[in-house]
Amino acid sequence: MTNIYASAHEVEKAVRRSEEFSALKNAYEALKLDKEAFTQFKELQKNQIELRKKQFTGDIDGKDLVEFQEEVKKAARFPSLMKLESKEKALAEIVDELNGIMFKPIHELYQDKG
Repeated sequence: MTNIYASAHEVEKAVRRSEEFSALKNAYEALKLDKEAFTQFKELQKNQIELRKKQFTGDIDGKDLVEFQEEVKKAARFPSLMKLESKEKALAEIVDELNGIMFKPIHELYQDKG
C-alpha cells in the first residue's frame, strides 16, 4: 500500500528545493534587511489575518476593506515587499498546480458519465 504521507513529505522536500522557493526565501531575507518595509509587511500580515477572521465570522464591512486597501497601497511603496509578493505568487502557482494533480482522482470520479 502506498504511504500517502511519505509521498506528501517528498513533495514538501521538492518544494523546498525548488527555484521558486529559493527565490521566495531570498526575497524574504532581503525584505528583512529593509526595516521599514519589513515593519509594513508585518502590519499588512496582521491586518490580513484580522480581515480573514472578520470574513469568517461575517463581521466584515466596507470600512474594513477600504482600510486594508490603504495598507496594500502603503506596501506598494516598497520594492522589496513587491518583489516578495511576486515570488510568493510564483510559488503559489506551483502549489495550485500540485493541488490540481493531487485532486485529479476526485475530479475524475465526479466527472463519471455513468
